[in-house]
Amino acid sequence: MARQFEEEYPQQKAFANIAVQLSKRDPDTALELARGIETEHIQADALFLISIKQSKRNPEISLRIARNLDSHRREFAICRTALELAKVDPVRSLEVVGEMEWEDPRKRCLIKVAVELAATDPKVALETVRGIESSNERAKALAKIAVPIANLDLEISRNTIQEAIELARSIPKGITRGGVLAEIAAKQVKVDFEGAQETMQEAFESARDHNVEDQYQRWDYSMIMSSIAREQAKIDLVEGIETARGIEDPENRDDALKWIAEYQAKDDPKGAVETAQEIRCGASRDHILAVIAIKLRKTNLEAALEIAQGIECKYKRSWSLSKVTKTLAKINPIRALGVAREIEHTSSRAKALTEVAACM
Repeated sequence: MARQFEEEYPQQKAFANIAVQLSKRDPDTALELARGIETEHIQADALFLISIKQSKRNPEISLRIARNLDSHRREFAICRTALELAKVDPVRSLEVVGEMEWEDPRKRCLIKVAVELAATDPKVALETVRGIESSNERAKALAKIAVPIANLDLEISRNTIQEAIELARSIPKGITRGGVLAEIAAKQVKVDFEGAQETMQEAFESARDHNVEDQYQRWDYSMIMSSIAREQAKIDLVEGIETARGIEDPENRDDALKWIAEYQAKDDPKGAVETAQEIRCGASRDHILAVIAIKLRKTNLEAALEIAQGIECKYKRSWSLSKVTKTLAKINPIRALGVAREIEHTSSRAKALTEVAACM
């Protein structure tokens, strides 16, 4: 029995892969092949992927498949179809969102559809968002659709932002209001920089004035302040870093500094490293330095190499150096060979040497 399973399982996985690839050219044959797969979860995965691939090419086929999937696959596939339809048929896309059964995913999908609609039909997008019951969610959604609306009508975009701010102000003063205002300011910066600075300051003051009474409230407060610090850094990097430094909870403080360091890396690699060095948890610090080095390797190879070589953790240093070496090999394979030979982790060194050899 076990041997039969070992033989059939790879075969069914292969049929699933063939069905998914075939769906690009012949969806009917692909569906017939997928439905013939006996192992339930392999069949479900294949049908789900076919639905996703068809969402752009043929939304109605995608929707027909999605309706018969199990719960979480069904919700995701229907949402994907709705997002694709929003680009060509706004009314139909909203009807499709209505077929979703789970409330929270449906709400998130509705907002994504509204953002798509905002690029072509601001009126429908605004009507859609204004129907959201929660004032918190409605305020954040208004700010999100204001950005694509700006490409069509800057005045309507700014009025939409102002509507979002007024709605946020109706929330009792405290960390929740501060968090919503911070998210609004992050979107507002793209259409009204000076106004965004004022909104962010209001967000900061609202959260800071919150009366924190117990350890659970203190953690919530730190989490909101971490969010504010990240959004603040998009507008004023120095202020964002200062806010992050003042967060009491070490986990949320490190989380904010990690995000800011990664955001900062593109324009200021040296400053990003300095920000990352303030992260107290060594594992988190080494991880974000590795991520920064890997992301920088295509735009600032020398900075990426220097950052990777300075990482303390041997594994993270080796991992990032192997990625950087791959890029370096295409430019200077001899130098890349020298770097690859210094990589300490065996697996990472082997990968790097293989990449260098391919460029020789």
